[in-house]
Amino acid sequence: MTDLFPELRGGSGPAEGAVAGGGPIDRRAVRIPLGPDGQILRGSAYAVDKYNQLLGLPHPGVGGGEVVVTGVALSLGDGRVELTLTGGGLESTVLRLVPCKPTRRHPQSFQVRLHGPVRSGGVRDLMERAEQRLRGAPFGTLLKVVRLDPERQLQATTHAAPDGCADESFARSVVRTYDGAPAWRTFFADLEQQRNYSHQLVGKVLVVRHEDLECGFATPQLWDGTLSFFDYATTHRSSRARGGDRRADEAAAEQSLGWPDIATDLRDRDAIQGGAARVEQVLDQVATSAELPELVMVKTACLPKVVGDDLGPAMGRFEARSGVPTVYVDNLADEHADAFSAILRRLRWGADVPPPSERSGRVNLVGFPNVPAMARLERLLEAQGVIINARLVPEIRLDHVARYPRAELQVLFDSRLYQPTFQRLFGSIDIPTLRPPLPYGVAGCRDWLAAVAKAVGKAAGLAARWEALWAPHAERWTQLTAAARDHRLGFVVDRRGAELLLHPEQSTGVPILAAVQEMGFGLELLCYAGGEDGAPVASLPGDCHRFRDVVELEALLRASPAGAFYSELTFDRRLSRCGKARFSVADFEPGIEGAFATLGRLLQRCRLPFYRRYGRYLGPAFGTAAGEAG
Repeated sequence: MTDLFPELRGGSGPAEGAVAGGGPIDRRAVRIPLGPDGQILRGSAYAVDKYNQLLGLPHPGVGGGEVVVTGVALSLGDGRVELTLTGGGLESTVLRLVPCKPTRRHPQSFQVRLHGPVRSGGVRDLMERAEQRLRGAPFGTLLKVVRLDPERQLQATTHAAPDGCADESFARSVVRTYDGAPAWRTFFADLEQQRNYSHQLVGKVLVVRHEDLECGFATPQLWDGTLSFFDYATTHRSSRARGGDRRADEAAAEQSLGWPDIATDLRDRDAIQGGAARVEQVLDQVATSAELPELVMVKTACLPKVVGDDLGPAMGRFEARSGVPTVYVDNLADEHADAFSAILRRLRWGADVPPPSERSGRVNLVGFPNVPAMARLERLLEAQGVIINARLVPEIRLDHVARYPRAELQVLFDSRLYQPTFQRLFGSIDIPTLRPPLPYGVAGCRDWLAAVAKAVGKAAGLAARWEALWAPHAERWTQLTAAARDHRLGFVVDRRGAELLLHPEQSTGVPILAAVQEMGFGLELLCYAGGEDGAPVASLPGDCHRFRDVVELEALLRASPAGAFYSELTFDRRLSRCGKARFSVADFEPGIEGAFATLGRLLQRCRLPFYRRYGRYLGPAFGTAAGEAG
């Protein structure tokens, strides 16, 4: 066996899931998103040779016409590996290595499938050989062949999604691409929203960061009180605000939020002699502490990887001594590795699903921010007989993970930011899924409640309960929306910006356009009309004022009656120097209280006089070379 696959040493045997007298069990395929849909990594001769070694086949061109691997492709959209086979009387056959529903024994398992009918005994033999030789391999082992290929090529397939192109996304980023062509007219930071989406572990989880302090301080923290260049949606925030009426289990979890990370603080001597002993010292102290964590996660940085620290023995001794499970996260060997996939390998729920009678009326809330405004909606659902079984993302609680399968329905927050996490956490769980209208704005809250209750057969009497809940707020809402009708909010959009407004699920999920319309604000739309990126004005509500270059955009901004314009850039001088205040996705909160808070903030933005009075003294809005952009 090649040294690329040390985990597969030890001989072959029957494939996992093999059935006596028949083939392997046909498990349900799952997706492992590794990148944009419509893109593949095509391996070179390096990957071809490694897969032939893995399957015990000769190198192409060597041997007497046997079936051999001649091509390798990794689909980034779903994680499937496709091997092109030739020889043995075949012109071309594709063998797919497909990630499948995990089992208790192999939580990251796969299955060999043939694309097309089996016309050759050689192919049948190869499939059986693959099942046997790869029986102990996690699917990540198969992926790393292509990732380690020094000459691999990124290619787009013919069905690539128009908004899934990495080059286009990076060109639109104001921080990833210096002076990108569309940066002057880009007010949506969807790439940054996706990159900095944060989900956090909650509970007695100890993180040991095996690194030098310089590496540790090189990564800025989000939500630690410091300012950011971007405004992020409230769904990024992980903990419930202090105060309010939280449930007992959530209150207990809040008390355990204070487990700090521990850094091993590697020094020059460790770089020479190795630093594994520092991890052992930390784990020894943890094992003798009065309170043990529920889980220990060890993360490594560049230095210990270069040195070659082997942490497995130290972690194994700690587990034997303390009984506390450990997980190891290696982002350098696998850039897509994260804490959650590693944890689920240790805490993966069993294959047994409770009977329907035990799951009836129980729902899992996934992706909804854990803020007080959501608690009121949850209580109304509970009054309908709906039981909130578990809530995960952005907070990951180990006890909620364990009871996740005991629900009748999983209710997902419909946002592109969450899709990789949803797939990784819940892609193998056979629970019906619902993506209802999100509870932003009054109508959004009502529709969300109705959709969830109806899905589990608990809708009877909901309308009366909603009216009782809303009645104390109706008069105040009418007064505030009347005030909002005296103001206008503006958006600067090109084609991509218009898509995000019309289809918010492609980004943060927050229905900004629908919310501001419900609140009564007038709309001011400035639409880019140049080239292929021009906004589809026919799809947008209201009148669009078109611009083709930066000069026209600046003139429209200065002349616009809108008091505030939308931008996800925290310090956007394009707006402030044109006399406009700014609002963003961070101003929008879910729930009834969140709707009032959002409306109040937007009215404050529109009424703010500072930029209208002094914007002209702040300098050029688009820089000295404004006339050259476009």
